[in-house]
Amino acid sequence: MVSRFRLMRIYCHIQLKEVAEAAGISSQRLNQCETRYDGYMPKNPEWLISVLESIIEQRKQEIEDVEYICQHERETIFDFVKGGEDL
Repeated sequence: MVSRFRLMRIYCHIQLKEVAEAAGISSQRLNQCETRYDGYMPKNPEWLISVLESIIEQRKQEIEDVEYICQHERETIFDFVKGGEDL
């Protein structure tokens, strides 16, 4: 069995390492929280939920930025950009 937290994270394609780094804990510790390894529960579950929410919010903004380009700047989608980082 696994936690709902883990299922939500996987469903949204959010990497374990990304959440662990944002929460300031090791990937192993987060994995233990998600799987309740040896009955382990997070000391501050609200903090982990807040971290997940902030990552989801960031992803939503990224998707909205791309959606805007698709809707309003279609002619630029195949233009070259410097560095490949900026949309």
